[in-house]
Amino acid sequence: MKVIVVGAGKVGKKVAEMLSAKHNVTVVDRNRRLINTLNESLDVLGIVGDGTSYEVLKQARVMDSDVVVASTNNDLTNIVISLLGKTLGNPFTIARVKDINFLNAWSKGRKAFGVDLMVCSNPLIARSVTNTIEYPGVLLMRSISADYFMSESIEEPNNVEGVWALKLGKYYLALVPKKEINKVFKRTKPRNIVLAGASTSNTLIAMMLESRGYKPVLAEINRRRALKAAETLPNSIIEEADVLEKDFWREASTDLAIVSLDKDEKTLLASLLAAEAGVERIYAIIHREEYLEIFKRNGLRAFSPEQVTAERIVMAAQRKSVKEIITTESGFEALVIEAKEGRLAGKDLTTLKVDEGYVGPALSHGQLIPPDRKYLVKEGDLLVFVVPKNAVRRLSLGF
Repeated sequence: MKVIVVGAGKVGKKVAEMLSAKHNVTVVDRNRRLINTLNESLDVLGIVGDGTSYEVLKQARVMDSDVVVASTNNDLTNIVISLLGKTLGNPFTIARVKDINFLNAWSKGRKAFGVDLMVCSNPLIARSVTNTIEYPGVLLMRSISADYFMSESIEEPNNVEGVWALKLGKYYLALVPKKEINKVFKRTKPRNIVLAGASTSNTLIAMMLESRGYKPVLAEINRRRALKAAETLPNSIIEEADVLEKDFWREASTDLAIVSLDKDEKTLLASLLAAEAGVERIYAIIHREEYLEIFKRNGLRAFSPEQVTAERIVMAAQRKSVKEIITTESGFEALVIEAKEGRLAGKDLTTLKVDEGYVGPALSHGQLIPPDRKYLVKEGDLLVFVVPKNAVRRLSLGF
């Protein structure tokens, strides 16, 4: 498959890295330094140029491409790139956007703007956070089918019918029936939730919390952003306050804080102040993936919008088979693959193997089939494979 990635920033680089081992990837960016770095570290063709230029896209051979990923830092630029891709060829176009208004407009008429799939990090990260707030022992919970969640937890899942779990170091990866989630994990509703910063992600999280009956506190030092949040969140308490001050956290009286500020360094400081004040659970939304380990070492739960966005794009780019790619705290990637004719369908589940990792269960029409049960995989079944992060790019499963 030939893939063109326009934009070699955090998301574009991650997408190119995940796709380059098995596909023909071309990366376009105006920044020569970024392109040189990619050429040295990955098996990709790097082109220095403007992705909105006909000539540059022709040089990248967009007319022969299967997928175009527009992942620059400018929403309108990404939409223009998608339109040009459709004009010059017929690729599957994926546009990354930050403004949820573009996503809302696109979703009302799919394939609007020449975009086959629009990916917005803010609702993705908001769902990732809100899915876990009532389950203290759960680190992530992702819907992978109509009937099942995939979870990663520090709490061992209860042995309930229909649950499959795999221990990875001190973590547990599990497939959990949605209807049994409260039997599998201990559910504890936070007493008081504080959202530090009126970022787009935190505003969406507050909206989702309001829909569940919560009345969160949103603290924002900038008056204009605080007033805008107050207009959007009728059932939240908006405070014009400095979350980088110790006194704020001492007086907050909260057991859950969600921190999302304009710089990761500020987010780290506010999170550490909250921890020092005795806040039991702290979730941080950060943008530099290299900071994830720093937060982890300090006992803080960090979410990366760029990582979640890249996973979603890679999943969509391989739309024929890959349904989910989930990065775990344990250092593994969990892949959910749909069986197709000639691609896993017809094979015995017990004979499937994967180097360096694990074969998980199959999901067939809402039923979980354990990996040690003799079963002929049917077309449309979902299969789970768990591999180390550094092995996912070279994974070969016949899909």
